[in-house]
Amino acid sequence: AGGVHDVSVRNATIEKFAKHGIVTSDGWLVADTEIRDVHSHGLRVFGAGRVEGNLIHHTGNMGIFADEGEGLVFEGNQLHHNNHLGFDLWHAGATKITNSVGTVVRNNWSHHNTGDGWWFDWDNIDTVVEGNVFEDNTRYGLFYEASFDARIEGNTFRHNGSREQDSSAGLWITTSRNVEVAANLFEDNLVHTLAVISTDR
Repeated sequence: AGGVHDVSVRNATIEKFAKHGIVTSDGWLVADTEIRDVHSHGLRVFGAGRVEGNLIHHTGNMGIFADEGEGLVFEGNQLHHNNHLGFDLWHAGATKITNSVGTVVRNNWSHHNTGDGWWFDWDNIDTVVEGNVFEDNTRYGLFYEASFDARIEGNTFRHNGSREQDSSAGLWITTSRNVEVAANLFEDNLVHTLAVISTDR
């Protein structure tokens, strides 16, 4: 990825940007930072990096978007009330990760987002999602789409979905191969609890 590499952002408050809050490139660490009231994306991650212990909330469109990362780590973050401006759900909600290898999503709390609690879309490989809580998101708690080789273990999926979203679920896996789902807790998700489907992509 282009841009300045190997930057650390710690203990900052980022708010009220007209577009994005922080945009990273390879080797960045964003930790213990609050990102709020940003019109579009709170955090955009390009390349490798670590995102740890942050509070990201009330973004207009999306809390975190990441692309082309290898060995990305998202740990101990809280994301809530993102996409509060109601952007179209094809690219909105708490997070969307694309084209990644070896991403780890561990011990995060994603709740009360309009859209998905966490979304992997297109060519994510060797993903680990463990120990997270996904609750009260309006579409999917976790959406794993058009990707490969994931382990989804020890997470809690609670109260995700809405009657307005016919396909909503706690965990929705579509057109993805070699996905292991183990030891997760599902509680009171609307429409579907766990769904696995295949479509012609």
